[in-house]
Amino acid sequence: KAENLATQQQQAERKTRKTSENTLGTQSDVFSLHKLNYAIIGDDDLMLQYGFKYRALEGKQLYAAFTNYMIWEIYKDSIPVYDNNFNPELFYRFTTEYKWMPALDAGYWHTSNGQAGPTGRSWDQLITRLLFDHTTNTRPTLLSMEIFPITLSEGEFNEDISDDLGWWNFNMSVKNIFKDPSGQGLDLGFNMWSGDHGMPFDKGNYKVNLLYPFRLWPNFNPTLMVQYFNGYGEVIRDYNVKTDKFRFGLALYY
Repeated sequence: KAENLATQQQQAERKTRKTSENTLGTQSDVFSLHKLNYAIIGDDDLMLQYGFKYRALEGKQLYAAFTNYMIWEIYKDSIPVYDNNFNPELFYRFTTEYKWMPALDAGYWHTSNGQAGPTGRSWDQLITRLLFDHTTNTRPTLLSMEIFPITLSEGEFNEDISDDLGWWNFNMSVKNIFKDPSGQGLDLGFNMWSGDHGMPFDKGNYKVNLLYPFRLWPNFNPTLMVQYFNGYGEVIRDYNVKTDKFRFGLALYY
């Protein structure tokens, strides 16, 4: 029984390494991808995001993670960065024996833009992340639900951030929603951040990604990515500003 349980835990861990937007890509024992890495361009800016996580203790699923995402106004003369967001996390991953929910994370979550004065923003919370696997033989479907049960602190100039961004964030990744004759598949990603008091359509935001990977080279496989964003808080500087954006570009290490 002990050997069977250990095998189940190993299988659950392998599954959770692929779950949702949080763990896409080729993994290693120590460093692994944490969120989708991409560069996408719109009519007035460029958005960049990269994320990784580091297993802090050998044999334990204690992770330090970091995500950086920014809006870069590349069409202006000085090419300034409009907002640069830093999102470190520290969490422990608990694996389960349930195929439909192979793991959950619990820990600390922070985001800020490193600025001072009226444009400075910061937010510290505790996080619980539930990881779900609804994969079928033909259509892998991975889900995650991030829940922020306790807010530890808010910045001086964003004390009302919870009026626009609520206490849960839902992610879904569905692979192979369409396959062409060559076998290449179109993948769908969907994200929804709740609004005031957790209401899904009262402020908050939603994001839709379409991804088409090109399996052309053994060591480099870029993915064509199209993204649509609507709502509040695309970057933390604009937590109370509603935006509507369409961008396209490349996702890397997808």
